[in-house]
Amino acid sequence: MRTKKILAILLTLALAFALLSPMAHAASSWPTEDFQTGRAPLWLPTRMIHAFQVMRNTFIEGTRLNSLLIMHNGALVFERYFNGYCADTPHYVASVTKAVVTALTGIAIADGYIESTDQAVVDFFPEARDMPGWEASKADMTVEHLLRMQSGIDFSDWEAFWDAFWYSDNPGAVLFTLPQRSAPGTEFYYSWDTDVLAFLLERAIGRNLFEYAQETLFGPLGMTSVEWVSTDAGFTMGGWGIDMTPRDMMRFGYLFLNYGEWDGEQIVPAEFIAAAQPGNEQYGFNVWRYSRLFRGSYEAAGMNGQKIIIIPGLDLIIVRTADVWPFIRNVGAFLWPWGR
Repeated sequence: MRTKKILAILLTLALAFALLSPMAHAASSWPTEDFQTGRAPLWLPTRMIHAFQVMRNTFIEGTRLNSLLIMHNGALVFERYFNGYCADTPHYVASVTKAVVTALTGIAIADGYIESTDQAVVDFFPEARDMPGWEASKADMTVEHLLRMQSGIDFSDWEAFWDAFWYSDNPGAVLFTLPQRSAPGTEFYYSWDTDVLAFLLERAIGRNLFEYAQETLFGPLGMTSVEWVSTDAGFTMGGWGIDMTPRDMMRFGYLFLNYGEWDGEQIVPAEFIAAAQPGNEQYGFNVWRYSRLFRGSYEAAGMNGQKIIIIPGLDLIIVRTADVWPFIRNVGAFLWPWGR
């Protein structure tokens, strides 16, 4: 948290200088095929941000920085790759995948496959009422609860859940066999809710989620690098599993910065993107609040330093990828042999 505050202070100083100049406007060129590039304004310390990220990764997170991209006013003003990575190299983004599932949920609502975020989860799994472990409170669980990690389901025996989920031909319904730790909507509990949501989407749209994403999201944005893991039974994972290039991460962030609009087309409903943002809460629809010093800033974050940071007040997006140093990885494997 201290490192976030340091970076926030640096960018706050940048904002003070920015306020002395005209407000930024959206770029005229959308990065569907290629990116508009430019020079950072004097108030945006890209090299300081770079140095800070390297130090943060090295001395605090125990990770190494593999890429850092900064977009301001719709143009790439900083782009660096390290450790053998380049612009065309897909990178594992871990839980950034969750934000992709969020966008697809908004698209599925717009397409009429889901009524709204208030629709009950059990509507998509009616067989759950007859399954072992059914509790009446589970009928109150909604799509929004899955988006906010507030299902109330107890995933403490996650290994058993994982084995059942990975091999099941009905992985979403596995959720209802688990005990309830709290009433839906009353507790934030970072867990496997997004994996269940991904299968709910497949139930709702009646097709593979990755195929749907390629047609409705990745294709329109020109995100051609995406690879996405499926379970042994062929269902798309929701909580993790995507590899993509940092530039495709930037495209996705730019979609959120522009409230779901892409080159004049509304890909994700603007009101859904607005609802997805954390605001004063810690967690929104699978995105985290970034810094209190930047009102409305938030990030899609993945394990070991994968980030899409969106700061609307500065018209700024920061993308970074990283991985664990081999030594740190080996120590982690010893201390936490199950991994994820």
